Amino acid sequence: MARPAPGDGGPSSSVVGALAGLAGLTWRPLRATDLLALSDLVARCEQHDDPPYRTSAAELAQDIFDTPGADLAAGTIGAFDDTGRALAYGRIRRTGEGAGVVIGGGVDPSLRRRGLGRDILQWQIERARVLADGPVTITTYVEDDMGDHSSMLEEEGFTPQRRFWELRRDLALPLPDVSPLRPPLTLERWHPELGEQVRLAHNESYVDGSGVALATPESWREDLAHAVPEWSFVMDRSTDRTPIAGYLISGRYEQDWAALGYTSGYADLLGVRREYRGRRVASALLIAAMRAYRDSGMEYACLGVDSALDDATSTLYEQLGFEATRGSTLWVRTLA
Repeated sequence: MARPAPGDGGPSSSVVGALAGLAGLTWRPLRATDLLALSDLVARCEQHDDPPYRTSAAELAQDIFDTPGADLAAGTIGAFDDTGRALAYGRIRRTGEGAGVVIGGGVDPSLRRRGLGRDILQWQIERARVLADGPVTITTYVEDDMGDHSSMLEEEGFTPQRRFWELRRDLALPLPDVSPLRPPLTLERWHPELGEQVRLAHNESYVDGSGVALATPESWREDLAHAVPEWSFVMDRSTDRTPIAGYLISGRYEQDWAALGYTSGYADLLGVRREYRGRRVASALLIAAMRAYRDSGMEYACLGVDSALDDATSTLYEQLGFEATRGSTLWVRTLA
């Protein structure tokens, strides 16, 4: 019978109930000292599932252990064998200031199809009710080719809400020139001191009901954790207290390159304030970033897009030579 570790409070009864046949597993909240074991588990899962990325230990630490306000006791669960090897885990955390939570987790490939994933999901649903103490929306992302996971979510009352696509652009192909910018716009390299000004521009860019969560100072620090200054740019309008008309923040994810089969620069964040749209700000930012990637020896430029983007945005990526490679789906369930 699965057993909680002494003093750790243990998981909910719904998790324990289906695990009687898995003797030797200890279920308890994650601890900061579990990072290496958890990183090994995630690596095994990603090796088996082959998503278009690989999660580094630093990314895992940021996502689970170092997130501002993270409550490991209330928001995480892990299964360990007698040697301390992590075999399954789940996590749940609030999203911004609204009544929403995001969930994630994984089960060692050798223990799948035994009900662990479903029971972790049940624990996450129960925890969402407790954490929210009222109506709450649960969200999670599923990569393409993970049909079992999608089926499980559907059976538990989740529905697919939005599609996302990964795009790439071959940097060996000629890059277009940047069209002349109308004053007072100037293209500048981003630097960390501009972080707060870019956050304000980001929130103004996505305040129009796009579904993108507005960035708080805390969440923005997370968003910028992997920013590469020499690959990131802003469109400076130099006219008032919020001088950023647009921005593109890039990341360098070397751990993904072996899985992808090529090196790449990744456009993590791209936005243009509404009054500056239609002035080729986004294309200038993308071309500048692609040139920076190419000059650093990268083979491709990559980014992720929401399939609900308007036609003008989609056409921009096509005109710049981007092509879709793989997708993912946002699944949602609202608890009354």
